[in-house]
Amino acid sequence: MTRPIRSITEAKGHDSSKHRLATFGGAGGQHAVAIAESLGIRQILVHRYSSSVLSAYGMALADVVDERQEPDSNTWEDSGKVVDELKERMRKLKEKSRESLADQGFNDNEIGFEEYLNMRYRGTESALMIIKPSEEEAKQYFDGNDWSFGQAFAKQHQYEFGFTLDERDIIVDDIRVRGIGKSFRHKEKTVDEQLKVIKKQDVAEGKKHGSQRVYFGEGRLDAPIFKLENLDVGDVVKGPAILADGTQTIVVRPKSQATVTETHVIIDLEYSNSKESSQSGVENKEVDPIMLSIFGHRFMSIAEQMGLTLQKTSVSTNVKERLDFSCAIFDATGGLVANAPHLPVHLGSMSTFVRCQAEIWKGKLNKGDVIISNHPSYGGTHLPDVTLMMPAFDSKGRKSSFTRHLGPIMPILVVSALVACHLIRGNCSKRERRFGAKSWSAEESLMRSASSSCSTMSRPGILVAAVLVPLRITSTTSELRCQPTKRESRSLRL
Repeated sequence: MTRPIRSITEAKGHDSSKHRLATFGGAGGQHAVAIAESLGIRQILVHRYSSSVLSAYGMALADVVDERQEPDSNTWEDSGKVVDELKERMRKLKEKSRESLADQGFNDNEIGFEEYLNMRYRGTESALMIIKPSEEEAKQYFDGNDWSFGQAFAKQHQYEFGFTLDERDIIVDDIRVRGIGKSFRHKEKTVDEQLKVIKKQDVAEGKKHGSQRVYFGEGRLDAPIFKLENLDVGDVVKGPAILADGTQTIVVRPKSQATVTETHVIIDLEYSNSKESSQSGVENKEVDPIMLSIFGHRFMSIAEQMGLTLQKTSVSTNVKERLDFSCAIFDATGGLVANAPHLPVHLGSMSTFVRCQAEIWKGKLNKGDVIISNHPSYGGTHLPDVTLMMPAFDSKGRKSSFTRHLGPIMPILVVSALVACHLIRGNCSKRERRFGAKSWSAEESLMRSASSSCSTMSRPGILVAAVLVPLRITSTTSELRCQPTKRESRSLRL
């Protein structure tokens, strides 16, 4: 149940553990705590009308929205004719939206607008809908220019994918205006405002409606039952417990507690500390099949997200449409942990490649290192297929696993270099991204690479085309350097 949530949040660059979990539906409160524990979320919001009644309640509070959208194909410019044209078209869309909302009875002071441009880098298909920066955002990030859509797009692309393509043109695919008619002024306090003023107290024993034997991870426990309508604002119910009304049931699991506010039931999860969770410092070697399944799905999700990011940021038809690549996670010895359901032809050589490279670089890999290879002796398949491998380390700096991507050279001339740049250091300098974003043809890249030795290369965008031996890329303060493995110390030549 948590995989779709992770896919939606992590694909957008969000860390689910840094957010609250909001539930919806009559059964939402029954599963909320278990899902939050799996996601690392520490607080859950359950609306008092969090059953099917919430739909009707929300419709009564919802604003009336009129959206207008027109296609476009301009290349973005920070100023000049293109911006003037976009502003004029945006103005006309706003007028049409205003007329539509006025026909529904809204005055001008009740109408607001949100302006969007749907933008992408030339050659890619991952368009991002960018909202016009507010005055505060413009002052903080864009030197006061609220029409800095290009900078806002680059900022959002960096946030979602970890890099930008500074030398690629930005294409405007669509112009969109969202007119909003304010139908109801919502005056209720927010959850945080309510938490600041309420006085918390343990729920009175007399409010207990009954009890029920309920199975939790700790076994079967007696869970008291409380009716929501009998609870007062500020009442704190410690788990295990069950809160219920006519349309929903909320399960408060052990090591969690529920606080009642004016509009919500807020569940806080209390995680036991390491002393409580450990048993006299003895490691528990018993295999838990449930946890094994949970981690298996988690690792699979990570491998799938690797492929999704590669597909969304690729400029090659082979990658973004034919999906000619594979991604996987291995342990420190090269054993397969999880592979995404990508091309089967790549999967057979993965373990061989990782084991060979792990042996060659044993004890020499550091955090941020990336290995690029297509050598037949080290698990390579086709010479045009290039493999990128990056070690992952635990909190103590010990190598714990490898992530691996394999794909053909032609689509990876740009993409692999950019992925390598991103994996090496999340905050690549403009110089590194600029070289990585250069879009040469395969023939030109091969010619450029053939005339340079590996020791002098600092252009990740053309590095991949010349790789005929295992390489190690390390990051420095100003550029990327690479060096051949010990077995192939000669300069790279085709």
